[in-house]
Amino acid sequence: MNYIWELAIRAKKGDIDLDSITYRFDEDFSPYMELSFADINESGIPTIVDINPYYRYYEVFKNLLSPDLLLSDEEFNKLLDDEEFLLSHFDEDELERIRDDNGQLPDNEKIRNLRHRDMKSDYPEIVDTILDITVHHLAQIDVHMGMNKREYHVNFLINDMERGYYGSHIQKNMSIFVRDELVIIANNLLNLYASGEEIHLLKDSVRRIFKGAYVFSNTEERYEIVFFLKTKKTPEKENKMALLEYLFLPFRFTREIYWERIFGVIGTPELMVVGEIMQY
Repeated sequence: MNYIWELAIRAKKGDIDLDSITYRFDEDFSPYMELSFADINESGIPTIVDINPYYRYYEVFKNLLSPDLLLSDEEFNKLLDDEEFLLSHFDEDELERIRDDNGQLPDNEKIRNLRHRDMKSDYPEIVDTILDITVHHLAQIDVHMGMNKREYHVNFLINDMERGYYGSHIQKNMSIFVRDELVIIANNLLNLYASGEEIHLLKDSVRRIFKGAYVFSNTEERYEIVFFLKTKKTPEKENKMALLEYLFLPFRFTREIYWERIFGVIGTPELMVVGEIMQY
C-alpha cells in the first residue's frame, strides 16, 4: 500500500471502521511514499498510520505543517495582541521591561522572529486533529474519484439496506455478510430491477458467495430449486442462505439445500464419487 485510497478500500473490504484509523504526521516519513509503515511490506490495517502529506497534498498542508511559516502583517499584529501567546514566549517581567510607554512591543530581532511560526510546535494537538480530519476527507475523495455510476448506485443501495429502507429484517441481518458479499447482492438487486430474472440472479448470488456451489432448478414442472453448497453447515451460513432466499426466491418455488453431500447427477463426474453420494 502506498496511497491513502488503497488503505481506505482495504479497510472497507475488511469491515474496519475508517474512523478507527488515525493519520499522523511524523518527521521520519519516507519522501518516496505517501504511507509510512514500520514494515515496508505491511499488509494489515494499523490503527495509527504515519503519512507523508507532502507526497501529493503539499498545497493543502504547507501552511499547517511548515516549520517556518511567514505570517502576514495583519496576522502578525493579531499575534502580538494575544497576551497568552506572548506569555508562552516571554515571562511577564520581560514583557513589562521591553514594552514602550505606549505598551507597544519594540521592533527587535526577538520580536521579529515571532513572525516565523511553526504551527506544529505551537499548537501540536490542534494541528494533529486538523491533519487527521483532513486526510480522512481526502481519502474519501480519492476513493470516490475512481468510482463509476454503477458503483455509486451499489453504494446507495447498501446504505439504503443499512438504514432499513428494505425492511427491518434485512437491516438486522445484513451484517452477516462481508463488504464484498454485500456488493454482489446489491449488484444483483439492481439487475433484478432491470430484468426481473429472480432465479438466475439467485443462482448467481449463491455461486459467488458460496464458492463452487451447484444450483439445479426445475422451472417447467415443479418450480423447484436445489442448492448443493459443498460446505459445512453452520448457523451463519444458514442465515446467509435465508436472506438470499428472502431477497430473490419467488414465492411459488420450493427449495432444498444440501451442504456437504448430494445425490448423484449423471453427466457430472464430480457429483458421482462413490461414498460421497446421498439418496434423493
